[in-house]
Amino acid sequence: MSRMLVKSVMGFALRGGLALMALTAAPTAARAGADVGLRIGWAEVDTEVLEDAGKLGGTDLIGIHLGAGTPIFEIEAAGEYVTQEFEFSEGIIDTFKAAGTGDYEDLTFYLTGKLKLFALPAFPLSFYVGGGLNVHFIRTEIKEARIVNGEGTPAGRRSTPAAQIDPGDLEKAIEDVAGESSEAGWHVVGGAKLRVPKAPLSFFIEGRVMRTFEDRALNHNSVYLGGSIDL
Repeated sequence: MSRMLVKSVMGFALRGGLALMALTAAPTAARAGADVGLRIGWAEVDTEVLEDAGKLGGTDLIGIHLGAGTPIFEIEAAGEYVTQEFEFSEGIIDTFKAAGTGDYEDLTFYLTGKLKLFALPAFPLSFYVGGGLNVHFIRTEIKEARIVNGEGTPAGRRSTPAAQIDPGDLEKAIEDVAGESSEAGWHVVGGAKLRVPKAPLSFFIEGRVMRTFEDRALNHNSVYLGGSIDL
């Protein structure tokens, strides 16, 4: 994905977050204010893009967020983007066992409620937990694929020698498994937030476990750092 496209996507995420917060948290924001900020971190993507291709593993994440609430409870809308190149040596593409490379991209929107647990008495550091819902917009691209020996394919799969395969059949199979899709899920978070004394700034560290409602496993375990400025 080009840098210009990433910037456009993140801009869309911010506008969507602003609209969402206007609907869900405007009354609360009027009482306690709101903040906006950026986050960067690491996501362990527990997903197989292709059957038997192996999990994607760890990758960087970048995101934006907008929050509003009281000192005890906050609602946050966030948009995050992760991307990962992957290789596979025995991935199943339709009825073919193949080796090759590809790209995975995931633009995710999160809506999270956060509850403050406690704060240190002499230090502006508080701890919180929360949870919410998320929706993923996924793009998978198979950049290169070649048929490998069909032996060992799962039960019910057709084992076709590479010499007997029409290249058009493999291209059609790639079209069926690649492309764009969307999924919804849930997540839980926990973290710590540090407010800068006498300044409209705060910083946080947060961990998140995310799962989807679909049978296909699209699971992220993430840790990230962020900063916010009061509006």
